[in-house]
Amino acid sequence: MTILQKLKNTRHYSNSNSNSNSNPNSNKSKPNLKFYPSNRKRTNSDNTLELNDYLREALIGLTLGDLSLEKATNNSNIRLRFDQGIIHSDYLYFLYDLFKAYTLSYPNSTNRKPEKRTGNTYNSFIFKTRMLPCFNYLWELFYLDRKKIVPSNIKDLLTEVGLAFWIMDDGGLGSG
Repeated sequence: MTILQKLKNTRHYSNSNSNSNSNPNSNKSKPNLKFYPSNRKRTNSDNTLELNDYLREALIGLTLGDLSLEKATNNSNIRLRFDQGIIHSDYLYFLYDLFKAYTLSYPNSTNRKPEKRTGNTYNSFIFKTRMLPCFNYLWELFYLDRKKIVPSNIKDLLTEVGLAFWIMDDGGLGSG
């Protein structure tokens, strides 16, 4: 059973069958350019981008790990926020390569606020996706009252791919 089939069995799954692949602004002489209508907000998109099974499975593990989901308002789509320390920049760029079709910008470096326990300031790389409907199911699964939770049906959702990404994202050797 694929992750999509498992998701369809949950109360949170909604399937939008609107697949409009035609682009009225397409230009045959420049096939690799993306055209955006001037009146469309680029952050909260109604774009019909969809996730393949591999990315869907990976996102389950990433959401169990360090991935953050951002929702601006109750009616907005979800944006993914990938944040990794400088020492994990290779991993962040690997994730960026997987999700670059869903983003509008490259990863940026940033200084975090000083950690409360130690007072140390850490640098990290961050990239965010656009706010897209294809990510909304993750919010329904993993967030309750704007707090991250572990879904009760996680054993049905977590696959080998998801487990691998969860380990890469959050795993490490050490005490604690």
